[in-house]
Amino acid sequence: MVQAGCVIPVERTLAQGLDVRIVDARTGRSVSGAQVTLIPDARFEGARPRQAMSGPDGRVQIEAITRTEWIMPLPIDMFYFQAGIRVEAEGYATYEGAAHAETTGKRPDPETGRLVSLTPAGQN
Repeated sequence: MVQAGCVIPVERTLAQGLDVRIVDARTGRSVSGAQVTLIPDARFEGARPRQAMSGPDGRVQIEAITRTEWIMPLPIDMFYFQAGIRVEAEGYATYEGAAHAETTGKRPDPETGRLVSLTPAGQN
């Protein structure tokens, strides 16, 4: 039985914000105009992905995906959620993977954010 005051509204982060730079895997040059999609964990029903295009410097910033949920407070946050990223650019193979550095084992450069290297289409 749930009594009044046992649940509270909490702003839950469904996917952390993203700061990435899209580059060509061969040349290391920035890829502008790449469509970057931040995809929240599939366990969050109804959560919508966010999209943005890379600028001339290949940089993309996407705000965190959040929503308010009513939960019963726990002493620790024992829930781990995995967000994904998809990058599509003309002339390149689509990239799909983990959205955040802590899940890929790579640390982002504070100057450039996380680097995503795209492979030209038709090349492996």
